[in-house]
Amino acid sequence: MSFKTREVFVCFVTAFLLGCIFTYLSSTSDGVASPKTLAKLASTEQLQLPAGYEVKTILRPIQQPMGNERSPKIIFDVEVQSSIQKQPCDCQFRWHRQFYPTEEWAEREKQQKASLQRNERRKMDLKYVHNQVNGLLPISYPAHGVFVRPLQATKLTGIRIEWFDSDDITSATVLKVHLRARKGVFNLLGRVEDVSVEGSETSRMTILTTNPSQLNLQLQHIVYQNIEFDSNTVDLVELHYKGFNVTIPIHIQQHRLPWLYEYGSGKFQDRVTVVVKAFIRYTNLRRLINNIHSFYPGIRIVVADDSPDDFYKTVDIDNVHQYKMPNYTGYFAGRNLGLSQVVTEYFLYTDDDQYLVDGKSDLERLVSLLDETDIHVVSLAGQGFTKIMGQIFKYKGEGDETCIYREIGFHYQVPGYPDCFVVDFAMNFMLGSTADVRAVGFDPHRLLAISAHREFYYAAYGRLRIAVCMDALFSHERLGDPNYEKYQARRANPSKDMVGQQMMYELYKNHLGCLTPRVKPPSNDPFKDAMQKKQKSQQTN
Repeated sequence: MSFKTREVFVCFVTAFLLGCIFTYLSSTSDGVASPKTLAKLASTEQLQLPAGYEVKTILRPIQQPMGNERSPKIIFDVEVQSSIQKQPCDCQFRWHRQFYPTEEWAEREKQQKASLQRNERRKMDLKYVHNQVNGLLPISYPAHGVFVRPLQATKLTGIRIEWFDSDDITSATVLKVHLRARKGVFNLLGRVEDVSVEGSETSRMTILTTNPSQLNLQLQHIVYQNIEFDSNTVDLVELHYKGFNVTIPIHIQQHRLPWLYEYGSGKFQDRVTVVVKAFIRYTNLRRLINNIHSFYPGIRIVVADDSPDDFYKTVDIDNVHQYKMPNYTGYFAGRNLGLSQVVTEYFLYTDDDQYLVDGKSDLERLVSLLDETDIHVVSLAGQGFTKIMGQIFKYKGEGDETCIYREIGFHYQVPGYPDCFVVDFAMNFMLGSTADVRAVGFDPHRLLAISAHREFYYAAYGRLRIAVCMDALFSHERLGDPNYEKYQARRANPSKDMVGQQMMYELYKNHLGCLTPRVKPPSNDPFKDAMQKKQKSQQTN
């Protein structure tokens, strides 16, 4: 097709579309509808049109009656109105507040509200995002943000016909809007006079009238009632008007009860439980317990221990709860057990050969980070390893040929915490939200019993927000233990068959096509560079 032919074709298509969308009026008053019926939509100078076309006026129905024009009569349906209202709770026993004296309840209510705010902040959904589409298409409608509970009703707000063809108005053509649902039915909050409605209380509704303003008024009173129970699904409501079709997604979701935690005195010990996975290395374990209790006296420590019976030792220390697991149960199985015993809002996980560093392990600050942001897990940096303390994932490919590339770096610095960075992968000394991490969990598969690390971060990818802080350090030093060294030799040098089985399991479980090689340390320190850049920017400002 030649350039000239294409140009003519494009102009023809453009002219056809503009003819469907806009109303062209002559400069005379002949054929122009009453000003009570139509009002100017926009300045014609703002429109970009092809050469040879001119728009005199764009018209749409006015939203309010003009002059002494009488407002259309609306007959409201009390039963439908009641269906979209939140039903009050008829408490048959005692309200929560009635269990406490007035003074005590005020403080408890304050703590509960703060816990709820933290819970809501960490949610990974878009429930409260409302997306209204208002464009040159004649139909305005909600494209996102309409939610209803199963078997409940909600008002469909934001539906409106934005402009009408002048010929339809002057000839009193019947205007029709069709609605169709798959998992619900339509009702009317109120019926507008001179508007005919077919299909009320069915999944197909048709609205007919010759009056544009009253059509839009009727569209303001449509109620969607869900009739098919599903705790989390979507119904796609189709709306048709004069050859234009739009789809309104309605998210049907059951209310999710939050998991809130009591605040206690507010001290670190009342808000955090330490979880340790132990195996044979009791010299390391006792050092860690004493180290943590020196920083936070009386804090509860949960120890999950799968040491074989021949080497198992009881750890009898105040505020330490040791759980004996079946022999060689595994690394992640131990984490799951430990996390299952946590009753505080946050937990601190550490291996038994790690410990806190005097003056460099400010865990209270990390709790504040979790309190004040939407981060779910924040990791400390290994002393001497800050250069490689965090990684980001890049998911590539499609179908069966996918992989996750890893590289040292971060997505962005946490606002208000310039030494903390949002990443996808961090170290094994972490502070996290108990309920959120428990929902992801740790894979207890036997192939991950000896060694596992990235597997948790793969599971958390897209489900949890991860951060790592450069100025919060831990130290890693293994004390010698002859019994453990025999096991460590096997752990450090797994057989080729074991490595192959682990790779095949990881590929299958995560639906990946291949595994990427180990990450190479960068020549520079991206985290330190970012902090220095931030400091210079602040000094300049």
